[in-house]
Amino acid sequence: WAAVRELYSPFESGMKSGSARVFEHQIPGGQYSNLLVQCQAMGLQGAQWEQVLNAYRDVNQLLGDIIKVTPSSKCVGDLALYLVTRGLTTADLLDEQKGTKVDFPESVVGLLRGELGFPHRGFPAEVERLVLKGGAISKLTVRPGLGLAAVDLQAYRAALMAQWGPTVSEEQAMSSLMYPKVFSDFMGRQRLKGPLLPQLPTLVYLYGLQPGQQFTMTVPRGSISHLLLNPPASLAASL
Repeated sequence: WAAVRELYSPFESGMKSGSARVFEHQIPGGQYSNLLVQCQAMGLQGAQWEQVLNAYRDVNQLLGDIIKVTPSSKCVGDLALYLVTRGLTTADLLDEQKGTKVDFPESVVGLLRGELGFPHRGFPAEVERLVLKGGAISKLTVRPGLGLAAVDLQAYRAALMAQWGPTVSEEQAMSSLMYPKVFSDFMGRQRLKGPLLPQLPTLVYLYGLQPGQQFTMTVPRGSISHLLLNPPASLAASL
């Protein structure tokens, strides 16, 4: 484990260990590191990061201490960032004058509409009224999946195979249905970089080779290839 972590250390968020404060803010582990990087990119560091943690805690309670998994946890994080970047608090949201003027993030509106389902006791009535603008934004009355149109998976997969080639599996077709952009980005990258990209050893993939270095990789159908980086002298001099 320690050796593997060393390979990926340049891509870590900077969080080296856990913290007991998780019992307070309740941010899921995977979201915590992503949220930290997101805040750093937005310039929210130091004391402002602490504000984000506090805001996440407060938003979680505001929404009724919901079960936080992807994507519901993202909704909590979106609203927490919204508040911090605008200098607001959850108390401001509940203020009759300020709360009605807030343009809530789209993900939060979807959450309160029921697009991710409903908690067994529902959302707090006052929060629901604020986010849905007193009923101006419609609320779902059935489980979201019941409103989805039926899909012919085989026909959909055939269309994907026409676009990306005959190797699209049923699992990949289902992935495309749920996450169309993520799937198309993945397939586009694989087409650009070649089908052997996933077979590269970690060190070669992340850091590349120096002239004279070699490595071994197992390619589809089980064959083993030995590759050596031996560029022309004119190119090697510039590396």
